[in-house]
Amino acid sequence: MFVIDMANHKDTLFILGAGVSVDHLYPTGVQLLEDIVNILDDLIPILFLPVKLKNQRILGNKQILNKQILAILLSLNEIHLNPDLSDTNIVKNYFELIDVFAKKLKFSTPRSIDDFIHAQVSAELDPAQKERIKKLGKLLIVMRILHYEKKSTQYNYTSNPQDPAYMRVFPNELNGTVYKQVSTFFTEFWQNVYGNSFHDFIKNLNKVRFITFNYDRLLEHFLYDTAKNFFSPSERELASLKSALSKNIIHVYGRLGFLPWENDAKNDAKNEYGAVTFECLRDFMRDILEKKSTPDFYRQGDGSEYRKTPAFSHEVYKDMRNLIKNNNSKYNYDTLFFVFESMSKIRTYTEYDEQSHETQFPETFEHLYFLGFSFHSLNLKAISRIVDLNDSTQSPVVEACVFGMKAAEIEKAEKKLDPFFPKRRRPEISEKRRIGQNKELKMGLNIPDFFKSISGVRYIK
Repeated sequence: MFVIDMANHKDTLFILGAGVSVDHLYPTGVQLLEDIVNILDDLIPILFLPVKLKNQRILGNKQILNKQILAILLSLNEIHLNPDLSDTNIVKNYFELIDVFAKKLKFSTPRSIDDFIHAQVSAELDPAQKERIKKLGKLLIVMRILHYEKKSTQYNYTSNPQDPAYMRVFPNELNGTVYKQVSTFFTEFWQNVYGNSFHDFIKNLNKVRFITFNYDRLLEHFLYDTAKNFFSPSERELASLKSALSKNIIHVYGRLGFLPWENDAKNDAKNEYGAVTFECLRDFMRDILEKKSTPDFYRQGDGSEYRKTPAFSHEVYKDMRNLIKNNNSKYNYDTLFFVFESMSKIRTYTEYDEQSHETQFPETFEHLYFLGFSFHSLNLKAISRIVDLNDSTQSPVVEACVFGMKAAEIEKAEKKLDPFFPKRRRPEISEKRRIGQNKELKMGLNIPDFFKSISGVRYIK
């Protein structure tokens, strides 16, 4: 068994990429990219609208108007940030930008949506246009991650159970869902650190640091919610847990808005984990689209392009903004503002690179684990800014789960690590186990199994 002996460990650093959340039904970087392309192609709906405009994609008696919805949301975000905005062409400009963005993204084959946004804003464009591209990219990321956040609340339920024991007890329940204890990085980590008391748990948690490149709120939510249910802690104990999570977790590129229990400014929008849904915006969007001053979006007969995109009247936004600001019960303004707040909290590669940085984790780490990480050079550079890797005492044992990576990708990752971790030590594994690293095992174990057995793991050396 591979167990983290927290009692004897010095500080441990986990570096988390998108792959670490997959077992909780979140997407990989590639899947997120595919989702965004399909949203821009109207193949995945942001939400269905029970209204009919001219020549739109119809699914049953409902239609998908993703580009229109995105243009409206981005325009409302501009008004949210600048209530005195007088640009009446803003929706038209965003709508045309979305069309160009969609075509470029689809035919540029990037590794991730982050890479694509970085390339676009690095081009010689008008600064205002770069800002609009970043906001569009962030809105797409936020909306999709929120979709998976809701989905992730069901990660430990399975449908159509085939377990014979279950079938004997409930022979006729073939279509229901039942709870199943699922092994993930988060569950394995929790079971390794909770110890014999809440005090043990906090002590162990304070020996661990996390650098995560994920925008989601899963790490904070899982540890807080699980500990709260397991220990039934007092308010004082909860405060110590909040403090530990706050100081021990860094989201390199930011993350979605704050959870209700997190300490932050009072004016930040807050929403429960998994509770944010865009269906509550249906009436809001319908009312905007049905106003007489709504631009007449439609395609040509072959559906190939939009031929008319006049602007909304600014009064439309002003009216809708006032309805939201005044807490009109007809609309769920919390969702709208939460999306806007989340957009403001996530950063692109370029934005991160332009910031000044100080070492945030000054500790000397005994062990460093890469999990679900793709070894992007910009991300390795970001790690070197957070941790002082040139410190003469910084010589951690570096291990990585490389499940799903090809042999050539693993070798490339090993070379990338050299300049960033010059003093890294290889894990203490026997020659026998190293010899047993044959081709069948080169892809190693998945992330949960990494914490159960070291047999057959391919380590980054």
